[in-house]
Order: sequence, then C-alpha cells, then structure tokens
Amino acid sequence: MRATGMASVAGLPARVLPGGMVAMPVYTAVYVALAALSLSTAYVQANAAAVWIPSGYSVGLLIVLGLRYWPVVAVGSCLTNFAVNVTDPAGVSVHTAAAVAFVIASGNVCEALLGAYLTRRFAAGREFLARTRSFAAFALLAVPLPAMISMTVGVAASQIGGLGSRFHLPEVVLTWYIANSVGILVFASLTCLVLTQPVPRLSVPKTLEALLLFACLAFFSQAICGIYWSQSLGDWPKSYMVVPFLLWACFRFGTYGALLSIVLITAISVSGTMQGYLAFPAQTPARALIYLQIYLGMLAAMAISVSAALCEVNALRTSLEEKVRARTKGIEDLLREREALTSIVAHDLQSPLYGVRNALRAAAEAIKAKRLSSDEIVSAMGMMAETCSTLAERVAGLLAPKGGETLTDAAIERDAPLATVLDRILSAHQPGIERKAAQVSLEGDMKIAISRPTEIEYILDILVDNAIKHSPKGSRIEVAAYRHGSSIEILVADRGQGVAAHAAKKLFFPRLLAALAPDASGSGMGLYLASERAAKLGGRLTYSQVQPTGARFRLVLPA
Repeated sequence: MRATGMASVAGLPARVLPGGMVAMPVYTAVYVALAALSLSTAYVQANAAAVWIPSGYSVGLLIVLGLRYWPVVAVGSCLTNFAVNVTDPAGVSVHTAAAVAFVIASGNVCEALLGAYLTRRFAAGREFLARTRSFAAFALLAVPLPAMISMTVGVAASQIGGLGSRFHLPEVVLTWYIANSVGILVFASLTCLVLTQPVPRLSVPKTLEALLLFACLAFFSQAICGIYWSQSLGDWPKSYMVVPFLLWACFRFGTYGALLSIVLITAISVSGTMQGYLAFPAQTPARALIYLQIYLGMLAAMAISVSAALCEVNALRTSLEEKVRARTKGIEDLLREREALTSIVAHDLQSPLYGVRNALRAAAEAIKAKRLSSDEIVSAMGMMAETCSTLAERVAGLLAPKGGETLTDAAIERDAPLATVLDRILSAHQPGIERKAAQVSLEGDMKIAISRPTEIEYILDILVDNAIKHSPKGSRIEVAAYRHGSSIEILVADRGQGVAAHAAKKLFFPRLLAALAPDASGSGMGLYLASERAAKLGGRLTYSQVQPTGARFRLVLPA
C-alpha cells in the first residue's frame, strides 16, 4: 500500500492517506453506501434522488487522490444504478438495466473528472477551501458545469431505456441537476476536508461549546420543517433562525464546524420534509425537496465563504507574526553582533595597551634607578613604537568594514603563507616573549597557504598571547601546522599549568561579557571570540591537556 501525502488546509497538519489498487475497493464501497443512502430521497424517479451525496464524494475524491481514481466512480455508479434499474417497476430486462447503468456511470465519471480537473486547474486544487477566491472559482466552475453533464446523460439514458416518466420529465431534470450541484458544493468540500485534515482535537470547554452548538442547530433545523414547533409561531421566518448558529460554527470551529453543521441541517431538514413537515410548502414532496436543496445550497455557499475568509485572515495573521518574529530575531542578532564587536575591540586593544603601560612603568623605574643607558632607552622606545604601530593596525582593521557590513562580511583577501602570519604575530608579542625568556618553536609545514589570513591571524594572535601569559619563565611554546586532505590543522601548545577538567568544559564561554578584567588571569573573552571566529570560518577550535603539564589548542580549518 502506498502513502499519499496531503497538503495542509486551514492551518491543520496534513493527513497521510492510503492509496493504490488495494484502497480502491474501500472507496468504492463508500460510494455505494452513500448512493444507497441518497436514493432513499428519490420521489419523481427511482434513480433521481433529491439529495445526491456521491456526486460530491466522487469529485472530492478525485481532487485529493488524483484523476486516476475514476474507476471508483465508474464501478460504484454501475453497481448502484444496475441494482436500481433491475428493481424498477417498469420491468426492463437485465441487459437494458446494465446498459442504462453503464451509460449513467459514464456520465457520473465525466462529471467527477471535469469537476476535479476544473478545481485543480482554476481553484487551487485541494486547497480551494482556504481562500475565498479559490472557493468562488470552485462554486462557479466545478459545481454547475459537471452537474450539467451528469444530468443530461442520466436523464437521456433513463428515457431511452424506458426507466423514466415523460410526465415528470421537468421535475426529473430539475431534481437531478439541483441534487448533483448541491451535492458537489457541500460534499466535495467535506470529502476534501476529511481526506486531507484530521478532525481537530477540542479542549473540554470547546467540547462543551460544540455540544451546545449541536443542540441549538438540531432544534432550529427541525424547526425549519415544523416537526416540533408551536402553532402560534407557525408564521415566523424559521428558515432564517439557523443562520446565526451557522455563523457561530464558522467563527468558532472553522471549516470543519461549518461543513458538519450544514450536514446536520441537511439531514434533519430533509428527513422532516420527507415525513411531510414541509419547510417550503409546494404541490409535491419532490418540489418541496428541490426548494429545500436550493436553500441548503445557499446556506452552504455562505458558510464556506465565511470559513474561507477566516482562513485567509488566520493565514495573514500567521504570516505577520512570522515576519515580526523574524524581524525581532534580526534585531537580537544585530544587538549580539554589536556586543561581540564591542568585546572584540576591547580585547584587541587590551594587550597592546598593557604592553605599552608595562614598558613605560619599567622604563620609568629604570630611569629613576639610573639603570638605563641612552641606547637602552632608545631600544625601549622602539619597542613601544612597534607596539603602538601594532595597536594602530588593529584599530584600522576593526574600522575596515564600511556601509553596514558585519564582522562576517569583510572582504576576502588573497591567500598568504602561514609563516608570514606567524611572523607578524610573534613580532607583536616579542616583548612578552623576551620578558618570559620563552622559546617559540615552529614545526610542520609553515608554507601552507591560508585564505582569510587576517581572520586566521586574529585567532592565532589570541592563542599565542594566551600561551605566553600562562607559560613558565624559560619554557617553550610550540606552534605546528599540518595539512590533512581538505583541512588544515594548526597547534599551539605551552608548558603552563593547563586547565582543570571541570573548567575545560566551559573554556570557550565568556566569563565576563560587559567589561574586561585587567588582571593577569584575563576574562576568558579571547578564547570565546577565537572559537566564534573559527566557527564562522567553517572550522573549530578545541582544547586538550598535555601531560604532565601544559595546554594544547587545536585549530582545524577548511583548506
């Protein structure tokens, strides 16, 4: 058995229907059962029912499942009409009954195919209940035209086969056409809804409200026919009293509520009319049923139109809510980027400023103690000038994006060797390296060409600065680079104390977002920003402990 997915209508989740050859007998049996129920309203002719549910069922079935399901209509109509023709009082032969049944079935198949095609082509297919324009196209095209085919073929075949009465021919024509038209209008809509959408689940208060609505509809539906109604109120316009409750169903229970209410009104009013309690008095019960069908068709058109309009309003509201959420998310992202930019600026300015401050303090103390010669003062000033140049370059880099560009929108630079990037980083951190008397060893392939060198430099600068801060005096800092297929691996390791196991899990989360702490331990913002930048470049930054002591950061980037 094959599953067929249905689209969503009226905001409800789609239902999955059984399909294929195995399901066709089930759909055919439903057609026969609905036809048998409808034929109980046949007055003017045995095969001309005043209420014909199968016309709507067949059109709705083909709209949802596809035109290839026409054999369901053909077989169901043949079986039903053959059974009616064989038992007709006219006493036709079996061959005539079969021939007439075959011709009528052909008309019903054409009706179903045309109705489904027009709905799919001009009325949004199975979604025609979700918009007023598509429902109007369905009501103007898929309802009157297909019913004309079925009526013409059915009446002609019955007359030629000797099953119809020429005396009641106008009544038969009118009954056949009205029954099929209203059947398509009401029951094609209901079939599409039932086959595509599950019945919505109601809360306890909503269930109580539905029961109250059902009771009111049942009372006023029977009042239309005057089954239980005071004689003193007999001249009241009873047919209008059901309209407010029908609108109640539309507004509170949607398309499902509207269509089920129409079905309830139809069942009660038709049953009452057949028992002689006439909603619309006429010369014959058949004509009274015709008037009732026209009235029910108008009610159905009104209710479904209101439901479709409500569906459009709900869809518009949902769309507006999604746009508001998207806009809110965009503002939140912009604020986060602004916060990240502030943090990056603060972090990038922190190390050079501390370097200049420390150099000035050391120089001032040395000058006071008269431990510096003029050459040493010149050398110290040169180091400070180099640090200030590095600071100026970083400020210029932070101010580079123009015209509303974000951090991720910076222009893509040409590839540069990793060695060149590391030279700039080590030159900027030379005062710290000399102060720690540390040794920096470069291993692996330093000639690897990397894209976005400024971005990579930003990450490696944070890692190298972190390694210098936490390295013991006279220790070694290792930087290694390797290529592995389509990725590049860069390692930065030191011989410091490393990070405790419980703290390593939160190593890349900022401990301080608002202001950076000026102590030696740092704020943790640098590793967080480095990790975020690596993720935006399509890579990842990880940490591992080196035994017995030390820390290793591993940066993996796409080649």
